[in-house]
Amino acid sequence: MKKIQILIPAFMLFFMNTQGQDLISGGTNSWILRTPDNGGKNLKIAPKNNNKWDWSREFLFFNVTPNSNKVSFSTKGRLKSASIHGGLWLDKNSKGLVGTNNSKNSIGFYTKDAGWSLIVKKDTGQVGIGTTEVPTEYKIAVDGKMLIEEVHILDSQYWPDYVFQKDYDLQSLSQVENFINKNGHLPNIPSAAEIKKNKGYETGDMIKKLLEKIEELTLYTIEQQKLIEQQQLQVTKLITKN
Repeated sequence: MKKIQILIPAFMLFFMNTQGQDLISGGTNSWILRTPDNGGKNLKIAPKNNNKWDWSREFLFFNVTPNSNKVSFSTKGRLKSASIHGGLWLDKNSKGLVGTNNSKNSIGFYTKDAGWSLIVKKDTGQVGIGTTEVPTEYKIAVDGKMLIEEVHILDSQYWPDYVFQKDYDLQSLSQVENFINKNGHLPNIPSAAEIKKNKGYETGDMIKKLLEKIEELTLYTIEQQKLIEQQQLQVTKLITKN
């Protein structure tokens, strides 16, 4: 009978020799892939150090199972899903997380000490810094102080150059005095009670109101300067006449 020779590819021989055992890469920089006898839920990867497997530097995958949406790492990065949040843990002690906050429908940065220090709402793009509560009418909410080198405010509303128009109704200083005595604040400037009731004020609107007052003060100063010059002229005439 004629003998039949069967050639088996090298990679199949490798697979046959390692099936059911640890998978070890070749070369001087070897790595070992090990699946402990725990139902196949874990997968460990470790490098070789001084011809020994260095399990102190292992990289452990959890829940590596078919049809599972939970995969995590035991070292500096770990993926995790939970009822409240899930994402990528930035350290092995699970103190810093970049992930989702399902109760707030957002993604952000979470620490065990400070909670959610930064969130971005997935539907609206609203940002919360130091808080997860962002009012619907605002894009950014900050709980704390801000340090900013420069702010550019885009404002399409009418700038208060109207004060310098000839038809502007500039109140007399006596009218302003009466208003202050009656109301305890300047005309067209919100009172302290209004600021407290509204929980603050709009920066752009307040800048325009303050500029309006500055322009009115400028007109008062110009009128007073004219009066001073007229009085000085009269005094000079009287001195010359005598």
